[in-house]
This record gives sequence, C-alpha cells and structure tokens, in this order.
Amino acid sequence: MIVQQSSVPPAVADLVLVRSMRQLVAFAALATAFLSRANGQTPPPLLARTPEPPVATITVEGEQRWRVAISHPTPKYPTEARRKHITGKGLYHLHVSYDTGEVTSVEILTSAGHRILDDSAVTTLKQWKFKPHTVIGLKIPITFSISRKT
Repeated sequence: MIVQQSSVPPAVADLVLVRSMRQLVAFAALATAFLSRANGQTPPPLLARTPEPPVATITVEGEQRWRVAISHPTPKYPTEARRKHITGKGLYHLHVSYDTGEVTSVEILTSAGHRILDDSAVTTLKQWKFKPHTVIGLKIPITFSISRKT
C-alpha cells in the first residue's frame, strides 16, 4: 500500500474544509426554516436571542440607580424657585427603551408641588441613559431643598 502525502499544509486543508462547510451550514439552516414553517412551527433562531425585556417597573434608590445608569445628570434647582425658597419632593416614572437604554418619556407620579420644579426634573430626567437590555422603567424620587446656613 502506497500512502501519498498531500502537498497542501494541514492549516490550508482545514481552511478549505471550513469554507466548503459554510455552504452546507447555510443550506441546512434554510432547509430547517422551510420545513419548520411548512409544519406550522416557528423556526429555531439562527443567532442567539437577546434576553426578554423585564415586565415590571422598579423603584430604584441609592446605589442601585448608579449600577444601571450610564448618564444621570442632576436636575438644576431653578433660580426663580431658589430665590422664592420653593422646595418640594416628587416621584417620577422614567419609561426606558429596552434596546437603547434611552429615556423615552417621563411621567410625574407625585408632583414636587410646583410646576417649575417638576419641569426642571422632567427636562433633566429625559437626558438620562441606561445600559441597554437592563430596565424598561424606573421610579426616581427627587427632592428640591435649600440648605440652611447657620
């Protein structure tokens, strides 16, 4: 028995095999999808799916807030409110895009008591950004207060 050695190095032979298998894999995936649909089934995913979005809004306080937030500017205390010594505490619901992490809207759950404070909070909260695929909504409490100098 005569054994002939291939003139193609093993690494090149593996590369050729991988390239030729690409067409086979593509054909198998197409055939699987076609047969699944013919049977009324949903075809299996070809790529890994992203995790399902959460189904509930959570109240985030303290350090938890900073674990999922990428950008979280602090609301500005309006000059007019400071001059008039207007204070208040409000609760705001942020609706967040699961895919992008951007705040899509802000809902006032509990008003800070003055429109000027609520407007400042809403304007700033719309600028917040979160890690994608982490949250769909958060309740954020904000307090506007003036520190008393002694």
